[in-house]
Amino acid sequence: MAVAQGAQMQQQQGDARFLTQFKRSELCSFFEAKGHCTKGDRCQFALGQAQLRSAPDLTKTSLCKKWLKFSCVVNGADCPFAHGWHDLRVTQAFNQGKKDGGHSAAASAVGGADRAESAESAGLRE
Repeated sequence: MAVAQGAQMQQQQGDARFLTQFKRSELCSFFEAKGHCTKGDRCQFALGQAQLRSAPDLTKTSLCKKWLKFSCVVNGADCPFAHGWHDLRVTQAFNQGKKDGGHSAAASAVGGADRAESAESAGLRE
């Protein structure tokens, strides 16, 4: 039970880090329409152009599902998804403040080092 709770907590932390990357990357529709937002500084959206940030580049941050099924017809360099574990990367914003106990950030982002090892033994690495 404690292991399941720990895994759930780790997933929630990962979800929070993922969502934090997008904070203030879009304009608040209420602020744009009415000139104010009832959430104020707690709003996840930009309250005007001055607060607007660019969204993170998520290219190669997840494995190509078609590649995993040997059906991706796009060249690995041109596909926005990773064609193998070696192509995976994490965004700087996702990785900020992460203390993962020695696992690689890319492996942690896709399910942990054990998943990477099992994929290698299954012949999924290029």
